[in-house]
Amino acid sequence: MATVLCAMDDRHADHYRRQADAYIKKLAELDHEIRLAVSNFAVKKYVAFHSAWDYFAKRYGLEPVGIIETAPGRNPTPRRIEQIIADIKKHHIRAVFAEPQLNPKVAEVIAKEAGVRVLLLDPMGAPAIQGRRTYLELMRYNLNVLKEAMQ
Repeated sequence: MATVLCAMDDRHADHYRRQADAYIKKLAELDHEIRLAVSNFAVKKYVAFHSAWDYFAKRYGLEPVGIIETAPGRNPTPRRIEQIIADIKKHHIRAVFAEPQLNPKVAEVIAKEAGVRVLLLDPMGAPAIQGRRTYLELMRYNLNVLKEAMQ
């Protein structure tokens, strides 16, 4: 993005480069913070509402063992729900991760049957939500939710 801005507005190119360098440094600090936190997790397996967290999981050594909604709007079958509940118990998972943008009803049923909590991971954030306005804030919010369930 900085490269394009520099090409479009050469007069302010130094400013764009400095801003980009500063943001890249903040991203590296966040990456280090997440890696450090995840290295202390007692549980590294999780159940999520859908596969929005797969890339995050792969990068930081977490493992999805259950995805509730494998396709948009498609609820899991009763057999799949039973399997997710069994996996939660087998892997000592402490929470089911739902999302504030989606209806948590199925996640709540699964969590209740497994004897765990539902916690909200937020893949999108929103400018109106304190603590989730920027990417950095949103990722720290999600990291704190993960800590609550996995440390």
